[in-house]
Amino acid sequence: MAMLEVSRLCKTFRSGLWGNHRIVAVDDVSLAVEQGHTLGLVGMSGSGKSTLARLVMGLIRPDSGTIHFDGEDITHEKGAARRARARELQMLFQHPTAALHPRLLLRDSMREPLRLHRGLIDPQDWDDAIAQQLAVVSLDPALLDRYPHQLSGGQLQRLCLARLLLLSPRCIVLDEPTSMLDVSVQAQVMNLLNRIRHEQGISYLFISHDLDLVRAYSDDIAVMYRGRLIEQQPADEFYEHPQEEYTKRLIAAFREM
Repeated sequence: MAMLEVSRLCKTFRSGLWGNHRIVAVDDVSLAVEQGHTLGLVGMSGSGKSTLARLVMGLIRPDSGTIHFDGEDITHEKGAARRARARELQMLFQHPTAALHPRLLLRDSMREPLRLHRGLIDPQDWDDAIAQQLAVVSLDPALLDRYPHQLSGGQLQRLCLARLLLLSPRCIVLDEPTSMLDVSVQAQVMNLLNRIRHEQGISYLFISHDLDLVRAYSDDIAVMYRGRLIEQQPADEFYEHPQEEYTKRLIAAFREM
């Protein structure tokens, strides 16, 4: 059974004085992320990947189509129901600094999701729970007495991951989680994410433009082009047997970089 499933999802943005300029960002997209698996989603900039992620997270509403999470329709969830769902369906952003208040100590930023989801962990156990998750991502709890600008990008991304894990999510949308990091740090973060997936059974929708990373860490790979999902294959077959001409050009362009 799929942990996350979108069916015939569509989203069009309108601009201009009379709203007569239309941009079809997501066009009849269907895909599924199986429990404990990683689905890699690739495509050039502007192909609709990030818009699809925002739709899944409920940050914007689809024009049509459905989103199911663990068999339940969450397409139109809002208010308290959506906040409760947010504990199980989380997102790791491209820019870790965007998820952290620059004027708050990291200790307070780590406590914030526990304040929002009261009752999950007893307040007197918050610091122990935080320390436990920091150990999972190999960070020293002493870092909690610093501000975001005092940590490296890799440290911040691991801290953001630890904060997500406090809520015991069942699925995480990874939106270009390593694109702002040095190559050596990228591998560390992806190895960490992969280990956590295997240990905790979390499902990932992994959005990236880096085909090598997607191939190495995904079970299946899907390709978006101009808002449409044009191809999906097992990761080990993706490079060897691309079906669509656009996919062939995408792979060729990446190999030339």
